[in-house]
Amino acid sequence: MPDLSDRSITSSEGPGELELAIQDLQAYRQRLVQDVMTMGHKLKLPQARVERDLLEHPEIKEVDQLLSQLGQQRAGNA
Repeated sequence: MPDLSDRSITSSEGPGELELAIQDLQAYRQRLVQDVMTMGHKLKLPQARVERDLLEHPEIKEVDQLLSQLGQQRAGNA
């Protein structure tokens, strides 16, 4: 997993960089979710188990937290 905590958007960076970071994180999150769902399907896990794994997945939690922070930053820049 890439160390997502190393990347921060500072106020000196423009809104384009902020939007790009948000888009990249959203795409990364979608890939993680798809990977977990695909693996669960291959392992024939119950859907409830896969959904629970998605909610508890540490990388997804970290990405969600970063997206929340960037969203707040974007709102503050508007």
